[in-house]
Parts: sequence; structure tokens; C-alpha cells
Amino acid sequence: MGHFVNRPAKNSGIFLALCLIPFVVFGARGYSQSPCINQSPRDLTLNRPANGEPPVLGLDYNYRSGTPLVIPIDRTTLQYQGQTLHICDQHYHVPVENLQGCKNEKDGVPPAHGAPPVNQWIEVHTVYALVVDSAAGCAEGPDRNLACCRTPPFVVRGFSAKVTPPIPSPPPITQPTTGLLAEWSGSNTSPDTQPGGCKPLPAQWSFRFGCEFTLSQSQLEEPLHAHGARPVQPPNRVSPDLTVVGPAREVDVTCRDVRTTPIPDDAMAQKWACPATCKEPLNSFSGKWTNVPPEGPAQYALCNCCPLPRPQ
Repeated sequence: MGHFVNRPAKNSGIFLALCLIPFVVFGARGYSQSPCINQSPRDLTLNRPANGEPPVLGLDYNYRSGTPLVIPIDRTTLQYQGQTLHICDQHYHVPVENLQGCKNEKDGVPPAHGAPPVNQWIEVHTVYALVVDSAAGCAEGPDRNLACCRTPPFVVRGFSAKVTPPIPSPPPITQPTTGLLAEWSGSNTSPDTQPGGCKPLPAQWSFRFGCEFTLSQSQLEEPLHAHGARPVQPPNRVSPDLTVVGPAREVDVTCRDVRTTPIPDDAMAQKWACPATCKEPLNSFSGKWTNVPPEGPAQYALCNCCPLPRPQ
């Protein structure tokens, strides 16, 4: 996501309150209101295979949920925190900014002009705001470097796609509707202008997982152009509310087996051994465990640990 235009708000108190809403929701978890502790992009890699390759151990997500915070209404509007937000920008980055484990997703650089080459990975960001500016050429095209995004809260819906050859009469770019979501409190992105700089304005992110999405070169022509990519932010600069959202049977992908000493029986596993083994953020024991090897003298035990349900 590009740079927000920092216009004076008509009511600075409302502006500040709206900016801090994502932090208030999770304040009980020790959230910081520093502008450097909500940065994007992020590594979103899940503990699952990508493109037929062997599974890799993914990240420890903070939460899991069956209910998204960002609710699309139609192509141009959505609901967030009881408010209707309107599309104010759409652009893409080369290569992708948020990692999810797709093969070669970090290859490539922004082309000097024109659409990216076929097979290039890009990441599309559709940005929404409470108030959209009526000036700044907002009716002339989607990619206005966020100049049309006037009043927070800001929401970014993102997904990654591979570029395919041109097609006649290309449709508008729309957000995929299938697959898991990752949601987190983050910031605007685009390459930093100064080393070590932080993006100052918070934004709620909703990223759709998927390594099968594609976009035609025809959909990436003027007024769209390739924006550069900001690096994934280090752990000390990201918010502690990273959540995977989807059906219960699918968000179990965030659970993983944690090693502990051999466990004598199921009663001990359920009441003490595994609950004590599952540490934050994977501090919810799923009830599944096993000794290794399962027969004969055990060398160690594995407890299946999951993130907690997200506070609503």
C-alpha cells in the first residue's frame, strides 16, 4: 500500500481516535500505540504445503477466528467496526510485499514502464476509507497514490497473483472470495524513503491466501503502474494480533505439535502436561497428543497447540 496524503483533518480529535481504534480492540493484550509497533508488510506463511512442495513450519499466529473484521458489501464498499468504508485506491506492488509461501513470490523488480512480464508475481492492494476525497482526480482511475483516501479508519484488502498474457476487454480487478484470510493491524507500505523509517498511519489489513490467483497484463495497464515493495518488517515492529480467519476445520492449520517429556496417560495429558506445554501464542491445547514412539518406551511426547480464539 502506498503513501497516505497527510491532510489536516477537520476534527483532529476524531482523526486520532479513529487511528487508534485497532489498538483499543486488543488493548488487553498489551498493545502499544507507538507508530512503529503496527508495521506492514508481514510474513504470513502458514504451516502447510505450497505448490506441491513439502510442508514447512509456519508462523505462530496470535489468534484464529471464524468471523472476519472486514466485511465486504460490494466491489466498492465494506463494513468495518460498524462503519461503511468506500474504495479510495487500488494499486499493485512488484514483487509481493506480504509473504505466504508461494514459489518464486519474491522474484522480480518493478518494470520501467508497462505491465509486468508474464509469470511475474504481484500483490494487489485495494484501499478503503471512511471519507473519499472528491478532488485529486479520484474519478479518473484507481491508482492515485492514496491521494483520495481522506479520513480514517483505513482498510487494505490484499492478495497476490501471477501475471498472465493480455486478453480483450479485461474486467476490473476484484478481490478473491475463496480461501483463508489473514487479518492484522498494520500500516501503509511502499519502499521506505529513509533507512529505518516507520510508516506513521495505521490500517487494518485483510489478506486473502492463495497461490492460484492470476491477473492479465491487460488488467494492469494505465492508470495502474507497478509500485516498489517494502521489506517484511522485523518482529519488534509488528502488531500482536495476527489472525487467521476461516472455517474451524481450516484454521486448524495454525496448530502445531510441541515437544515435551513422555506423558504417562491421557488424563495427565488433558489436565496438566499439554496445557502446561502450550505457551503463548499457541496456548490453547486442542486435546490431541501422542507419545513418540506410540508403542514401547517413549522418547518424548507431542502436544497439539493452537492460537486462542480472537477476542471479539
